[in-house]
Amino acid sequence: MAIPKVTYLFGAGASAYCLPTIETLKSTMSSLESKIVTLIRNQYDIAPLTDGFWEADIGKLNEYRVFLEHLIWLRTNCEKHKTPDTLAKHFFLTGGENSSELSKLKLTLSAVFTLLQCSNPFGDPERQYPDMRYDSLLMGLLKGSQDQLHIPEHIKFLSWNYDLQFELAAMKHFGSSDIIETQLKLKITPTIVNLTAGNLPSLVHLNGVAGMYEYDNNKTNHLYRKIGKEWTEVFDEISFIFQKPYKYTLSVNNLFTFAWEKKNVSLRAIDFATKIARNSDVLVVIGYSLPPFNRDVDRQIFEAFINAGGLMPKKIYFQNPTDKLEDLVEQFDINRKFMIHKSDCLDFFIPPGLETS
Repeated sequence: MAIPKVTYLFGAGASAYCLPTIETLKSTMSSLESKIVTLIRNQYDIAPLTDGFWEADIGKLNEYRVFLEHLIWLRTNCEKHKTPDTLAKHFFLTGGENSSELSKLKLTLSAVFTLLQCSNPFGDPERQYPDMRYDSLLMGLLKGSQDQLHIPEHIKFLSWNYDLQFELAAMKHFGSSDIIETQLKLKITPTIVNLTAGNLPSLVHLNGVAGMYEYDNNKTNHLYRKIGKEWTEVFDEISFIFQKPYKYTLSVNNLFTFAWEKKNVSLRAIDFATKIARNSDVLVVIGYSLPPFNRDVDRQIFEAFINAGGLMPKKIYFQNPTDKLEDLVEQFDINRKFMIHKSDCLDFFIPPGLETS
């Protein structure tokens, strides 16, 4: 029996058990603002958010105040747009690829996502970090053992998410405490180390990754910290990105790059994604809302998948609480016969036969 070549396409809903979706991120930032204000109020006799608050020297908490300013700025700007992603597109269209506001947005989101992925700031007992559905998926797909553990070549992943949920789940199984080492083992792009030429990557982040940065003449590093620390510990370790004057000439722009920016790293990711789709028999779309600003790239991916030849019939599984199949038909002119809706989202769907291939 032929083994199907399967590609997963993740949207924001695929990380919803750990991270806010782009629709709920504004309220999460507001809650973080309250945490920082309370922290500063408890340690300094200063009225929060007054002129004196912004001007006073509050010692080691100065970086918290700069982060707070970034959060308030981002949240209030997001009130004029549906999501942070649409705001990012606005900054790009009005300020160009070198927009300082777009850079500020990326830096702020990098800090937010690092805090939320490495700590539990609000003490939510239901929250999983990482989202355990990635763990279950990897347990169903990984082959080999110990040093030979690997994702089979006929299984690939594309993600619109700029989080590290996949990598954090994989780290547990690969016995690694280093996220870059895990990215290299799994052939994930983009990473702070260029992948060597050869087979296609196992995972492509179409919008890059929040939390990786470049500094001082193209040196690279990441903000990820050990999971389980208090949120204040995590922030203290990454607070250097908010120091004024800045300790480094620091930028997240070349690794956290939206697909629509059409920079080299995003063009390379799109090229990888279309090649992977063209070589696939089954596409599993999980937690994806099909936003209009991704439509050009989505069209390239779906057309590459549908129009490629192959010995096996094509299938698209769409795993989402609500049935979005008609949206796929309308937006990308896909024949309904190819598609199957899966409404149960407690675990990521594994197509029949794949778990034993």
